[in-house]
Amino acid sequence: MKINILFLIAGLMLSATSKYLQYRYQSLTGDLLVFPAAIFLLLALLFSIPSYQEWFKNNLTHSDAILLALTGSGAVLSFQLFTWLVFGRGTDAGYYMLIPFLTLTAIAIRLIFKLKGG
Repeated sequence: MKINILFLIAGLMLSATSKYLQYRYQSLTGDLLVFPAAIFLLLALLFSIPSYQEWFKNNLTHSDAILLALTGSGAVLSFQLFTWLVFGRGTDAGYYMLIPFLTLTAIAIRLIFKLKGG
């Protein structure tokens, strides 16, 4: 089975479990399961892109491909924390999570241009 399918299945299972726990039991665990679910879904997306797969398999660009996955995951996690804190918990402290989100997104974009040869 392809790795992107495994990431997709894991992300969907975590997301469905999260929603069930949130609506059935109003569980904090359900709220927290959204974070790894989002990261698995991002990894499923990345590994579905042929050029990313090439970068990941190439010895010269492998470490940059991993760094792209890490910065992308950090950006997704920061954005998820922002939305959870601001909209789910009603605290303004979540706005501080926009700083790492924007920073990590900018780093990820630079990595994409570097990997594309631009």
